[in-house]
Amino acid sequence: MCTAGHERPGAEPEGIGVARIVRTDDDPHTAELGIVVADAWQHRGIGRLLLERIVAAASERGVRRIRAQVLADNRQVLGLLNDYIVESQVITDHGVLTAEFPIPPAPAAQLPRVR
Repeated sequence: MCTAGHERPGAEPEGIGVARIVRTDDDPHTAELGIVVADAWQHRGIGRLLLERIVAAASERGVRRIRAQVLADNRQVLGLLNDYIVESQVITDHGVLTAEFPIPPAPAAQLPRVR
């Protein structure tokens, strides 16, 4: 899981986004993706940063494919995933797009440790 937060002097820290992956039961090398960014923080690159970090963390942990379900008319999220779903298998069912895309294995020496 990757999180993003914001701290203001004298105020409680504010959570602004989270990304997580969960390995699928049918294939330990595939994980389902979830990303949420608070409404007030959208359109600032937080989702892209969380996606990049969670993909790096997934690769570091041996995940080779990511599966994401998105409403087919959600252009913002599809734009976010656009760089990844070029080589994907995409299925649309009842207005929900399921994209499954490969992520390259990353050499541990070149990848920053994500916690």
